[in-house]
Amino acid sequence: MSTVGDYVEHAINFISPVVMFFVIIALYSKYRNVDIFGDLECKIIAFSYVAITIADYLYPILRYWDQSFSSSHYSLFLIEVGVNAAIAKVIIK
Repeated sequence: MSTVGDYVEHAINFISPVVMFFVIIALYSKYRNVDIFGDLECKIIAFSYVAITIADYLYPILRYWDQSFSSSHYSLFLIEVGVNAAIAKVIIK
């Protein structure tokens, strides 16, 4: 809690690695052809992975709307959402 940011940013920064932990497990289970998670659980993991990425990039824009963000911020956002959506598609299938 000693880092800069409000409670929402702290929550996003806490939830992000937790979701990533489940994403890694889901990807490894797909690689090994083992069903650890059910279909609904895989969809929840995939959706939350993309949603936390969107929240991580868009919340600072909404919170600090009076500041300008460079085009690199938006470029990285689009790249990361695209890659995470591809990973989410692998988890769902």
